[in-house]
Amino acid sequence: MTSNLLRFESEDSESYLQFWKDNVEEIHQRKKEDVPLFMKWLVDSKVINMPKESEEQLKKIFYDTAMQTLNICPGFELNYIFNISEAEELDKNGKLKFTLAEKIKEGLEVVRRDGREFLKNL
Repeated sequence: MTSNLLRFESEDSESYLQFWKDNVEEIHQRKKEDVPLFMKWLVDSKVINMPKESEEQLKKIFYDTAMQTLNICPGFELNYIFNISEAEELDKNGKLKFTLAEKIKEGLEVVRRDGREFLKNL
C-alpha cells in the first residue's frame, strides 16, 4: 500500500479552513477525469496555490500513474522548529511538553482557534 500525499499551500489559512467547513461535501474520492476541473476550482477559489512545482508533483504522483481515483483530504499543518539543544534542555527539565502545548496554542491562534480544547488532557 502506498501513500502518495501531496500538499498544496494556501495564502490565507483562515479562508482555507472556512472554505472546507462550507464545502465539507466536496471531501471525497474523485475519478481521474474529474480531478483537473476540481483542482482548477480550488485554485480559482484561492483555496490552494498551484505553482509549477505542484503541477509537476501532481502529474508525477497521480496523472502519470495507473491510479484511477484521488482521495481529497484537506489538512492543516503547524510547524515550529526547536534547536536540538533547546529541546533537550526543556526535556531534561520536564518542560518540553508544556512548551509544545504553548506552541500549539500559538499556532492555532493564527486561525482564531482555541488550542485548550485540543490540549485539555495535558
